[in-house]
Amino acid sequence: MYVKGIYLNGTDDLSDVLNVRSKIFENTETDFSNYFDIDTSLYADNLAIHSLVIDNNEYVGCGSLYYDGEHFVLDRVGVIEEKRRQKIGDFLVRMLIDKAFQLGPNTVYVYCKEEVVPFFASIGFDIEKRENNLVKLTINEKYVCKACHSMK
Repeated sequence: MYVKGIYLNGTDDLSDVLNVRSKIFENTETDFSNYFDIDTSLYADNLAIHSLVIDNNEYVGCGSLYYDGEHFVLDRVGVIEEKRRQKIGDFLVRMLIDKAFQLGPNTVYVYCKEEVVPFFASIGFDIEKRENNLVKLTINEKYVCKACHSMK
């Protein structure tokens, strides 16, 4: 397996991000935009940093990172169903949090469904609160390496 990650920003062509995102989240019942009161339009995508994961020349995962004025927030992070449980999601999240920490703030947030909390916890995220069937998790830069070592 040859896996590669790339970053994109709002001035790049985001069609591959949007295509992969639609494959990953096509059966999602939760409307995150109403809960978090964030702009999920293409305008918001133009302000975010995006990551795509490529496995053998196929886009298999994507995620976005935006700044809420205080912290970076991971958004729409996912891997296509047939490629899950192969550490691709782990790679994708670490790419995004690494980019966030390079840019300054030392805390990154993610909002997710309860069933994916163990995945984010395995990377080092801690639960901050539960509300409306979603969980807000945080990770601090100083705990990222600790989480890496615990995966051995």
